[in-house]
Amino acid sequence: MQLSEEKLKLIEELGMHFEKSGTQPAASRIFALLIIADNNELTFDEIYGILNMSKSAASNAINLLIDTHRVEFFTKPGERKRYFRCKIKSLNEGVEKTIESMNFFNSILKKVLEQRSNETKEFNKGLEDVISYLDFMRMELPALFEKWENLKK
Repeated sequence: MQLSEEKLKLIEELGMHFEKSGTQPAASRIFALLIIADNNELTFDEIYGILNMSKSAASNAINLLIDTHRVEFFTKPGERKRYFRCKIKSLNEGVEKTIESMNFFNSILKKVLEQRSNETKEFNKGLEDVISYLDFMRMELPALFEKWENLKK
């Protein structure tokens, strides 16, 4: 499989985004490839070949992506090859995880604020603003998601 120069650049751009989010470089590129490639299902040989990476780097990265539930594999009857594809999570799951993470972070920030000295008023005020913003987002995100769901109908 041959990808255009434009798609290869897009893989690099998206891969860099995933790296900034904490994903390893090889895993970032593989995940980006599986999102961008016209063929939704790629073999191991196609993956490491297109991305010009070693077999061990590709194997380790794919295993990481499988372990983190971002990629899944399957086989076809009569073939020994494994095919890999993105495991697209539902938007609802993603929103729920985001809200859960924000709530957890916000609860910790509230505890931090309780322990801070009153002598750092300016910093504390900034912390209060972040807490207030996260409280606001926690209340508004479910309504926005519901509104979006209604628009799809």
